Amino acid sequence: GWSEQAKLEAPEAPDGGDGEHFGGSVAIHGNTVIVGAYWDDDNGRGSGSGYVFVRNGGTWIHQA
Repeated sequence: GWSEQAKLEAPEAPDGGDGEHFGGSVAIHGNTVIVGAYWDDDNGRGSGSGYVFVRNGGTWIHQA
């Protein structure tokens, strides 16, 4: 079964980025997770972002 291990947050915005919808899409493969923030506008209006996290033991490390 599943159990909570950690809370993943957008690296530049601990609150998930005011209205950026961090977590609006998620892909999991083995020890890697990609979290989407489709309203993030760091690279222009409506550009969106994807955040890659890799699990190392019990810790999730932001990669990109």
